[in-house]
Amino acid sequence: MGSERHALGPLGVETDVAYSLLSYLHELSARIDALLEGRPEPPWRVAHAGIELDRLGHRAWYRGRPLSLTPTEYRLLECLLLHTEAVVPREALRKAIWGADAALASNVVDVHVSHLRRKLEAAGSPRILLTERGKGFVLREPEPLPADG
Repeated sequence: MGSERHALGPLGVETDVAYSLLSYLHELSARIDALLEGRPEPPWRVAHAGIELDRLGHRAWYRGRPLSLTPTEYRLLECLLLHTEAVVPREALRKAIWGADAALASNVVDVHVSHLRRKLEAAGSPRILLTERGKGFVLREPEPLPADG
């Protein structure tokens, strides 16, 4: 059993698969509750700055090219896309991704933002995931290139 990549979760399912299933069921439950209560639900597809997110299928693309994201990177990107052009504080991201009671290292959000930023830039994105020192993180449209003239 030393060749396993992931610890086995409940029912012998790999943890990434179990997380995806639980995340999907949680999302489905929230959507049903919103519909039954007459509340508007968040959009199933979110797009900004060349990034597109399929919230039902848990997939992401940058300019039409798929992004290979971990579940944590996906949730981080989702949170930032739902608050585009607004600075999202580290603490708000930590609570949204890991919950209010999670005992985490102080730099855990920064580490995952760094990983996500590298993946976006490797896919050809200019620097659109920005750090606002002392405030948090923001996903912004890239600055337009100056016109030659």
